[in-house]
Amino acid sequence: MFPKIIKLILAALTTAYSIYQFVEGSIGNGIFLLLIAGMFIDPNSALLILVPPLFPVATAMGVDPVHFGMIVTLNISLGMITPPFGLDIFVASSTLNKPVLNIINGVWPFVFVNILVLMVVTYVPQISLFIPQLIFG
Repeated sequence: MFPKIIKLILAALTTAYSIYQFVEGSIGNGIFLLLIAGMFIDPNSALLILVPPLFPVATAMGVDPVHFGMIVTLNISLGMITPPFGLDIFVASSTLNKPVLNIINGVWPFVFVNILVLMVVTYVPQISLFIPQLIFG
């Protein structure tokens, strides 16, 4: 019984350390991971799968929890409009009775602007922390 517990603890520590190395290696990797998850997975599922392992790593790296929440939310919402598998593309197609290719052609300007917004919010944390700092000091 005792060796199984030790193996379980070691496996959990190695997994946490691997996630830490992945995120620490490049902040772009974490952003890319969240964006891809938003493209392929339902937003609630992506949050439930990715936030529990990434949140402790982000806080250990000194990222404010509110800022991390903004990064995650923007990434997943951007993934939902990003072709080819963004969920909102198919919703817009069925709602407007337009072919998916027409929706994809019209969504590109929004994708590029959202990528710029995501980069600014990610690398300038004062933008997402301005109002919480005013309220809570």
